[in-house]
Amino acid sequence: MIKREVLEENNQLVQQIAMSFYLTLPRTTKIDIDSLKIVEIFNSLDPNSFLWEANPNLFNRTYFYLGKDNSEKLTEKIFEQTKNNSVKFRLLTQKYYNARYKNDEGKLKELYKMVSDEFGDTESGKAFLKQFKIVTKIKEGADIPDFSVKSFDDSTKIFSKSNMLGKIYLIDFWATW
Repeated sequence: MIKREVLEENNQLVQQIAMSFYLTLPRTTKIDIDSLKIVEIFNSLDPNSFLWEANPNLFNRTYFYLGKDNSEKLTEKIFEQTKNNSVKFRLLTQKYYNARYKNDEGKLKELYKMVSDEFGDTESGKAFLKQFKIVTKIKEGADIPDFSVKSFDDSTKIFSKSNMLGKIYLIDFWATW
């Protein structure tokens, strides 16, 4: 029923808003909308449309519905044309994760410079650059980078690379999510 209402909507902006949220609803299978209609909807969204910022899952769904190549073309077009810094930053971080997945060190350096130049003075940019420096030092087979961590049991006790040398420890990294 929602699909029919969305597709029959005459106002293009209302249809784009409704479809962008319909396409990003949680589901385990693709929706039964003609793939050409989905491509048309994605391509009709202006690179400066507020929907790219309002619906963060929209970028992820481009991969799901458009495929890798078409999705990358669309996101590159948006990246080049958008005037929205929030959208541009999100796309830069997406490019970073893609380059990291591919172990493309040249691309990673290029993206680091872009973030530094364009977003280095923002809180998001600073956090990203700090994390980037840490993550790029961690590689399989490489020495562990310098670190220091307070003990949970005794806040005066500090664990660091230097005071753990020559000892065997299991370090378990985890997150609550």
